[in-house]
Formats: sequence, C-alpha cells, structure tokens
Amino acid sequence: MDPCGFEDFRRHLDNLIAPFHYHRQKDGIIEFATYHTSLTSATPVLTLEHIWPLLRRKIARAQDFVGGALVATDVLSTSVCPVTGNPVTSREVTFAPEKGGHKMREDCVEYYPVKVEFLQPGENGGRVQNIVSDGADGALYMTYTFEWPHPELEGDEEGLKKKLQQEKAMAKVAVEETIKAMREMVVDGRWQEKF
Repeated sequence: MDPCGFEDFRRHLDNLIAPFHYHRQKDGIIEFATYHTSLTSATPVLTLEHIWPLLRRKIARAQDFVGGALVATDVLSTSVCPVTGNPVTSREVTFAPEKGGHKMREDCVEYYPVKVEFLQPGENGGRVQNIVSDGADGALYMTYTFEWPHPELEGDEEGLKKKLQQEKAMAKVAVEETIKAMREMVVDGRWQEKF
C-alpha cells in the first residue's frame, strides 16, 4: 500500500461510492468495522487531549495496547508524505511466541485529529484504521475498521465466512484491550509521555 494514499484510493474507489456495510467479503478481501466505542461513557473519560498522544504511543509501542499479542515495536523510520504532509512512521512489530513469533512491517499514517491508518505493505497487506469522531450525542467515539486480504480464499465463500468470524473475534479483543490500556494510561499519567 502507498502510505501517501494514491494506490489505496484507486483500489478502494468502489467503497467510496458504495453504501457502508458492517462487513463485506468480496474478491478474497474481508472488511469490517467494529466498536463505535464511546470514549466518554466510562471513567476515566477519554478526551481528544488524551487520545491523540495515546494513538501516537500506539504507533511507537504497539505492545502496550494489545494484551500480550505483540512483544516489541521497532520504529524503522519516520517521514512526512511529500504530497499530503501527513506524518508516516514505518515500524516492525513482533508477535508473541504463542501468536507465531513472526514480525510484520507496517506504515502508520497520522491524519490528526481524525485517524491513524496502519498499512501493511505489499500486495497481500491489510489496513486497520482507528478513527476518532464526535457523535450526534456530543460524545467522543473511536471506530476501528479492518481490511485483510485473503487471496487464497478468493471464490471460497465458506472459507471467507469462517475467516471473518475468526478475525472479528481477534479484533474484538484487540479493541477492548486498547481502550482498557488507554484508560489505564490516563489514570497513571503515561498518556503524557512523548513519542
């Protein structure tokens, strides 16, 4: 994926004009949104003042947010997209041994104060977005979207359905752990650490 967004825009043009669906399985790609989570409905209340530094921390220290699935984050480089001016951090995360112990590269693009995109480069790379928004009720929300290609399952509707259920379960845990970690970091003051 192109961290500046051009390739991504072309590849997802049909999504921009199609109605939103909770999940979609098409051409070996699974897309779904989960957790339109109110950040102000529990204590401590999470504000934009908290959220943006915490999302930047998540870029640099993913292991702090996912309850043991990741054990390390190595920042490989930081840059600015010459076209959009958005900060881009290239990183490599290491999964825990019980999660396979493998490494995965990601380009993390910041769109302050709206979202962070985590792009996994390559033709089989996925995309995760953490989107911050105001609700009609005046509350602050965070929505997570996931897109993971599975070219090996193209045309296999049953295989895609099974994979969707697995990925939704994994995403649910990741989102819950992230919000829990964010609240803990507000309580103990780590949200103020600079990354």
